[in-house]
Amino acid sequence: MKLSIVTITYNNLSELKKTLESIPREDYIESVIINGGNSTETIEYLINYKGIVVNEKDKGIADAFNKGIKCSTGDAVMFLNSGDLLYDKRYPDIALKLLENDTNISFVHAPIIFDDQHGGELVIRPRMKNLGRGMPYLHPTMIVRKEVFEHLGGFNMKYEIGMDFDFIVRMEKKGYKGFY
Repeated sequence: MKLSIVTITYNNLSELKKTLESIPREDYIESVIINGGNSTETIEYLINYKGIVVNEKDKGIADAFNKGIKCSTGDAVMFLNSGDLLYDKRYPDIALKLLENDTNISFVHAPIIFDDQHGGELVIRPRMKNLGRGMPYLHPTMIVRKEVFEHLGGFNMKYEIGMDFDFIVRMEKKGYKGFY
């Protein structure tokens, strides 16, 4: 199985570099970068980047996510935005094996470690409660089968924020199951 890690960025080169450095360099991982900004520094940096790179203005986060999905060739997709770090480099391999071994699982998700400048590292676990209580899964850790995006039509561009919550609501309505 192949994983596409989509990273969206907008004039944020220093954080983008940190994010890309956290992604394991493995044959089964494809890096897809959607750069919606016009920073000359970022564009020049990405010219030599080994991965799929799109440098063009977008219509917001949902549009950038959808471009990343469209450009990806992996069996599963993960979104690791500029500034996010993949904390455990084993996670993609573990998640892909879970997806490979159980076709009833549509996505894998995990906790997030939030690095607060005052409080240090805080582990945030998904709520995994009903949708009325908010986001049940932490989208930056979700590794989702690409066919789920194809079936549901990606992210709804009418939402400037909350497009991830809308996507999860649609997944829940269709009965897609995850593994924590």
